[in-house]
Amino acid sequence: RSVQGPLALAARELRPALVAVFVFSLFINLLVFIPSIYMLQVYDRVMTSRNETTLLMISAIVVALLVSYATLEHLRSRILVQAGLRLDEALSGPTFGSALEAALRQHGSHHAQALRDVDAVRDFVGGSGIITLLDAPWVPIFLAVCFLFHPLIGLVAAVGAGSLFVITFLNETLTRKPLIEASLMSIASHERLSASLRNAEAIRGLGMAGAVCARWQGHHRDAVDLQVTAGETGGLLLAASKVLRLLLQVGILGVGAWLAIRQEISPGVMFAASLIMGRALSPLEQAVGQWRSFVTARAARQRLARLFAEHPPRPARTRLPAPQGRLAVENLAVLAPGTQTAVASGSSWSRVTCSLSSGPRDRASRRSPAPSSTPGRRRRAACASTATTSPTTTPTSSAPPSATCRRTSSSSPVPSPRTSPGSAPATTPRGWRRRRRRRRTG
Repeated sequence: RSVQGPLALAARELRPALVAVFVFSLFINLLVFIPSIYMLQVYDRVMTSRNETTLLMISAIVVALLVSYATLEHLRSRILVQAGLRLDEALSGPTFGSALEAALRQHGSHHAQALRDVDAVRDFVGGSGIITLLDAPWVPIFLAVCFLFHPLIGLVAAVGAGSLFVITFLNETLTRKPLIEASLMSIASHERLSASLRNAEAIRGLGMAGAVCARWQGHHRDAVDLQVTAGETGGLLLAASKVLRLLLQVGILGVGAWLAIRQEISPGVMFAASLIMGRALSPLEQAVGQWRSFVTARAARQRLARLFAEHPPRPARTRLPAPQGRLAVENLAVLAPGTQTAVASGSSWSRVTCSLSSGPRDRASRRSPAPSSTPGRRRRAACASTATTSPTTTPTSSAPPSATCRRTSSSSPVPSPRTSPGSAPATTPRGWRRRRRRRRTG
């Protein structure tokens, strides 16, 4: 997989949603012709025939189609919002992992900007910017319809579309660099501010608050100045596009009236051409107004691609099952220190089985039939130490662990140490003490 794997995976997950939105855009743009067709029918049929029934039926059909238009617009918006959420789910995890890797290699607070870049891309996908891009391919179709009405009307509409395209190109050329520089300077300014706030006590103690504030304000002012420059340029071009659109509407009406006077077209065609041309120029005008968000999303995507290229996220690892907090010990034998011989031979506790599980504590040692014997004490110590130091017990468990020990009869008894004649058996503490006294006195 390439270094831009997370971005490619996110684009692959967005593909079905974008295809559905494109299909909805097809029908939405076809339904845009409804007002123009309605106006043609009113001027060419209703006004000439003066039939009220025809007007009522045409109006009812138009209302039903406009309701369908509103429904498709709503569904398209919801699909884009859900696509933005899926994009966030696909990119947030890998972006956090890559930002963490970058923070481990290079200290700083600017790594959190990657998560804000994900938000910027998600807002663009789920907003109206992507709708403008999907409506732009239908501009030539609307222009072709204008040419079908009359070549002169199509020529006026084509000139207007070309003028708006030039304004959009100028907007990209004049505002791209200031917006990118303003974004980078704003990120650096926020990073310095975060570093200063982390050392707030030292800054206040050394009396550096004024100097630090002045330095931050200087960088912040530079970023704001660049944003203001780009905003003024974009506002000027947006105003020019709106004025141009109004002039084109006036021009198309004037040309249509002149053609209607010459009886080359009907009055309905004149108004229909005005509506269709307005729809053809609408995506270009919206692109001029939303170009700033498009540039911001594009810069955010480029930064994410660079982050994934320099610090690719780690591959997913196999998740082990959660520990159950259970420990079992079987056939536990007690040996004397420094020997390999069992000291509990012949006792009912020659072999001990101990189990530990999470839950309320159960002091099984108190139910022992021989609590004072050495194997019983060994058994209690083994169970108690296991219950307190078990590595499988989860530290977040609210209930204390419970230990349960039971005795098991050994099918093959462990050989016992040799005892001297007349001495007490070595399986009891009294026999050990007598044997120890004899050795000392001997």
